[in-house]
Amino acid sequence: TFVFKGPWFSGMNMLITADPANVQHVFSSNFSNYDKGSEFKEIFDFLGEGIFTADSKLWEEMRKSALVMLSHQGFQSFSLKT
Repeated sequence: TFVFKGPWFSGMNMLITADPANVQHVFSSNFSNYDKGSEFKEIFDFLGEGIFTADSKLWEEMRKSALVMLSHQGFQSFSLKT
């Protein structure tokens, strides 16, 4: 886990982690505590309302949809072949 100084134009610093417990905490157990905020949305507006930019309920809905697709046997078979 470390602090990453964001691009100069963003004025954002980010906390980066690869620790599985931290990832679970942020992206699953306590997602609502980590709102991306208005600055993030403004900077990444060009990405639209997708899973990488969504917050709260919208993110939860997109995550569930993605998990259904990723856990489908057909997708997993295709992934293993490519």
